[in-house]
Amino acid sequence: MARIGYAGVGTNEEDLEVQLELLNKTLFPSLSHARAMLQAWRNDYNLNRPHSRLGWLTPTEYADTLKIMVGVTGTPPIPLRY
Repeated sequence: MARIGYAGVGTNEEDLEVQLELLNKTLFPSLSHARAMLQAWRNDYNLNRPHSRLGWLTPTEYADTLKIMVGVTGTPPIPLRY
């Protein structure tokens, strides 16, 4: 259920990261600036940071690993689950 006035960034863990890293430390001069900063943060979080669910690989590194595994075996690997 969405909270009123809440932008709905993603998972609870990601919400906490946004709050701690960006929202609590930044004074945004305008709504468009805030949106641009949040999008940049999301891109960094989703593309450049290692994730525990991916064996501490970045999403790009994990995708590269999958491409290699599929190329070698011809079938995708079993997804990581913790």
